Amino acid sequence: MTNIRDANRRFYILELLSEDAGSWTSARIIQRALPSLTIVHDVPLGVVNQDLRWLDQRGLVQVTVDRVGVAAKLTQLGEDTRAGRMTVDGVDRPPLD
Repeated sequence: MTNIRDANRRFYILELLSEDAGSWTSARIIQRALPSLTIVHDVPLGVVNQDLRWLDQRGLVQVTVDRVGVAAKLTQLGEDTRAGRMTVDGVDRPPLD
């Protein structure tokens, strides 16, 4: 069973990455931006890194690790999930407008 907060946070990670589609975004930047978007506040960097690995395993993002840290960029599958064109268990659907 998926935790509601985990699914919500993962959706908003995809949302953040979609703002700079095609660009790499560091986990630290994602960590700083999440509290302004999601129901979960003060997300530890380790949780963001776990979420990015989880999303990477499902093909929703690409992850790279270098000496600076973890970074990710959105894949087409991730964009389709973020936009609500497909459903992935463990990621919230976009809010209804």
